[in-house]
Amino acid sequence: EAAAADAGVRAVVLRGANGVFCAGGSMGNFQERLKSGEAQGGADPIAAHNRRFGDFMIALARLPKVLVAVVEGAAMGGGFGLACAADIALARKDAKFALSETTLGLVPAQIAPFVVARIGLVDFVADDATALEARLLAVLQGIARCAPGANAATKALLQECAEVELGPILDRAAQAFARQMRSEGAEGVAAFRDKRDAAWVEKVEHLPGGET
Repeated sequence: EAAAADAGVRAVVLRGANGVFCAGGSMGNFQERLKSGEAQGGADPIAAHNRRFGDFMIALARLPKVLVAVVEGAAMGGGFGLACAADIALARKDAKFALSETTLGLVPAQIAPFVVARIGLVDFVADDATALEARLLAVLQGIARCAPGANAATKALLQECAEVELGPILDRAAQAFARQMRSEGAEGVAAFRDKRDAAWVEKVEHLPGGET
């Protein structure tokens, strides 16, 4: 708000520290939110907490200054969303972007509209046929690590983001986040903290058709 009101500020630079842009949410915070229980007649506490981040994302995207993101290292989950809210995004060659939420059984709820607005035509570029097959296998392996319910909810949310009004979308997204937090998300966060695979993880060692 101070930057928006300051006539002397022409640009805002958003960056992390120590070679990392933003590694995403805190597992400890996620587990603490699970202890809040179900909503009892009022607002769902998990959804309400998630929705507040959406208000921050809207304010960031609508900042009346040029917003420049400088991405070094990891830009995961919410960090990916922060980069997508920028007018200009710069990345070091070792930068890694990922919507990592579904590997935890969660939904990239409040960042989804901003990711949709910025997303590119292709996600990977392969140098040759061999590299293309290797990338395909890696993609399938990545999908196999994601919770299927979280993937389905994420796809539905992303497809809805062509709507103009962000508020109603982010409200529904917060509810989807809360549902996932209490279902697949509980297992995903526990598995992350225990340094083990989540219950839904499958091994993918070959491409369809038997190719390695």
